[in-house]
Amino acid sequence: MRLYVADLDGQADSLTLDSDRSHYLCRVRRANEGDRVALFDGRGNLLTASITNADKRATELAVTERTTTPGPKVRLGLALALISGDAADRAVQKSVELGVTDIRLMLGRRSNVKHARKRASHLQRVAISACEQCGQDYLPDISLTESLGAATEGFEQVYCLHPEQPPLPAQIPRTDTLVCIGPEGGWSASEIDFLEARNVRFAGLGHLILRAETAPLAALAAIRSGWGWER
Repeated sequence: MRLYVADLDGQADSLTLDSDRSHYLCRVRRANEGDRVALFDGRGNLLTASITNADKRATELAVTERTTTPGPKVRLGLALALISGDAADRAVQKSVELGVTDIRLMLGRRSNVKHARKRASHLQRVAISACEQCGQDYLPDISLTESLGAATEGFEQVYCLHPEQPPLPAQIPRTDTLVCIGPEGGWSASEIDFLEARNVRFAGLGHLILRAETAPLAALAAIRSGWGWER
């Protein structure tokens, strides 16, 4: 079993999980005393531990091993116009599985999402769950912004997916890269003008029309494949 715990910086030989993690481990995963658990904090710190007291309110663990995983050599970011419902969950979950290091949730001019901050907090939990399942040791940095400029800052190359554009290149330099996905209603004219002024590269994914939850996965998989699926 693999479990996210926010702070693993200490050097103690034992630790006690909070009530949420304890309930998940003992009730949902039905863990028992003696079971081994892999813990990670989303910053590369890893622990192997065994359960000494399977209490659903405060599970106690004995640490048997500590290791550290090196961080990704390059950043792969996703700037995603916030979409509603389960579609956003699936987009974030699968993006984490594909190795994104940054997820920037944008409120585009045509975004139709209520309670954006609440949604962003929920998607943070979705990302944690995805890391637990896929073996990702580094939790992506997730932020919410209403500024398209802020969403596209800090990356050496930025690709914006847009219909009827030349296909995303098969070979993309292995450097910090961001993929921008617009809202389901498409980019507004002013947003396109802004992106063009920042020398963002527009690219397409063929003649088929992909949903806002599918397009980022296709683009991220293409980039990771071009990079040889390296970290």
